[in-house]
Amino acid sequence: MNTEEERYEKTFQVGDRAEFSLVNVRGHIQVRGWDRPEVHITAVKRLGSYLGAQRAYEETWVEMEQSGHRVTARTVVGGRDSIFGWLGVSRTPPEVNYDVQVPVSSQVSIRTVGGPMEVSDIGGAVYAKSVSGDVQLANIQGSAMIHAVSGVTTVENLKGNFGAKLVSGDAKLVNCQLSSLWAKAVSASVSAQTNLSPQGSYAVNSVSGNFRLVVPREARCSVRAKTTSGRVYCDLPCRVVEGGRGFWQGVINEGGASVELRSVSGNLFIGGAEMESRPAAEPRMAPPAPASGPDDTPEMAILREVERGELTVDQALAKLAELDKA
Repeated sequence: MNTEEERYEKTFQVGDRAEFSLVNVRGHIQVRGWDRPEVHITAVKRLGSYLGAQRAYEETWVEMEQSGHRVTARTVVGGRDSIFGWLGVSRTPPEVNYDVQVPVSSQVSIRTVGGPMEVSDIGGAVYAKSVSGDVQLANIQGSAMIHAVSGVTTVENLKGNFGAKLVSGDAKLVNCQLSSLWAKAVSASVSAQTNLSPQGSYAVNSVSGNFRLVVPREARCSVRAKTTSGRVYCDLPCRVVEGGRGFWQGVINEGGASVELRSVSGNLFIGGAEMESRPAAEPRMAPPAPASGPDDTPEMAILREVERGELTVDQALAKLAELDKA
């Protein structure tokens, strides 16, 4: 077994609030909040055992840099000067595993192609994009936005807005207090256990997948479901306003928050349950997001707009998707 590896490690002094961005290709990513005014990054590049692994290992490295309270880390894959690079033949890059600590009130942006991702104890906004790999978020007190092509998304103890674009990978949210929820799913289902904000909106647009919403039994909401071949199931006190082929509208506990499902072939389940009471870590809330500056990265500027309430999570995800195309 080949155990060759290269270690990169660096600490950046940033103050109580940081904006951290990470771009990786393959490998495990863990980002955690801590009570220190610094960002600490450890990255370990490991040599693989597949054909071409040695060359790929030599042509891959990690870059880290700081600009004020902004810190970025990225995996750089070289090799375009080789005959394979010029012919457009891709070489599988080595795994680079990241272990990162940031101030708890930070904002975090992560993009990766393959590998699991864990983000926990963050008081600011979190954006995570993964092509292949599970995404786990825990103890987040800002908006969370997920773009996952495959892999399961698990969220626990989120207090804020949640938005997701999912393709062939379900999302499960447990013990949350969501101000709003928005998801667009293809071959994916969304399950959320949360309190409802009276002015909140909780909407799923699905090509093929269910929306399961578990709320306190006294929760109040107004429900609309439009599906081609789906149904609505509810075990809370409900008054049906309108029901017909492909459309259902009802009021639960005299109405309140807006709940909506639009689906080609998906069901809407609304059930009541006692929210879990086990204690959870309480990261500090991030201070109000400052106005954008001339040296902002586009991603962080969008996250700040969400935190200031200038963008909804679905609008932010659309803007972030446009950045990836640029």
